[in-house]
Amino acid sequence: MLKGRGTSDNLFSSTHGGWKFNLNFYGPISPSDAAALTSSQLQTNPLFDVTGPIFFADTNLFRSTGSAYALAHHNRILSDAIPALTLPVGANPVPKLSPPLGTVERNFDEQTLKNNWPADRTSDQGNWHHSDCRQVAYTFTHKLFDDIVTFGGLK
Repeated sequence: MLKGRGTSDNLFSSTHGGWKFNLNFYGPISPSDAAALTSSQLQTNPLFDVTGPIFFADTNLFRSTGSAYALAHHNRILSDAIPALTLPVGANPVPKLSPPLGTVERNFDEQTLKNNWPADRTSDQGNWHHSDCRQVAYTFTHKLFDDIVTFGGLK
């Protein structure tokens, strides 16, 4: 919850990553201004900062070897640098998954894959939440798993 906003690096907070704005390029900005930032701007100057007073390792992400660094450290980066209260990774279409003409669309809306929804999930209009593919019973999510098998060529 306090990723990037804590005063120390411990179990409940961190001084880097998370919700700490990249003050070198941005301050706290409105959601509409953040939405107007281009992909190229965010690739070179991310909205959130990855460094802290004593944590500089992730500045390697901005070097020419940034992709290799991200690949080597992806588990740690996902666990301690990505804000915890963001939308699920699949909340928006991923342009790189858009197919060439004549092939199958690989972006899909999970909302259309629900088979009803458990009663305790309907208070939020039955929307998917983080990890619902493993938290909600298979009887409600089987269409998602069918698509994973199909798109992943697992059958």
